[in-house]
Amino acid sequence: MKKTRLIIFNSPSNPTGMVYDRKEMEKIARVVEKHEGVFLISDEIYEDIIFTGEHVSMASFDFILDRVITVNEFQRICNDRLEDRIYWPPLWIARACNKLQGQFTSGVCSIAQRGQHWQPFRARENRKKFIESSFLRRRDLICGLLKR
Repeated sequence: MKKTRLIIFNSPSNPTGMVYDRKEMEKIARVVEKHEGVFLISDEIYEDIIFTGEHVSMASFDFILDRVITVNEFQRICNDRLEDRIYWPPLWIARACNKLQGQFTSGVCSIAQRGQHWQPFRARENRKKFIESSFLRRRDLICGLLKR
């Protein structure tokens, strides 16, 4: 049986506009608190479009603050672009996401990948030459400096 690790929560909600009040929000937060290892993504993108009631952020409950990732964005009313979304996770989650993102997006461009695909033997030769000329030179330099 799989265990729950993440809850995605939305208040105010789209398209109904439903808003949970503080008591309801605290009850949900207490459930999360009871289950160590469960995180909550709180989608609060529509917080400014409330005409009755008040917006209560899940991050306002200190007892689960380190397990809440708040999703919000600038200019939601003006446009609908995904790149405007902003995420406010606890710092340790942000650092872990940064490590992952760096690995996912720092690859070789598609043109270079395609070129290597077309000429795999030449690419290997060039790689070997580069390693010998660059990394070997650096190693020899450092070793020489350390010997001195």
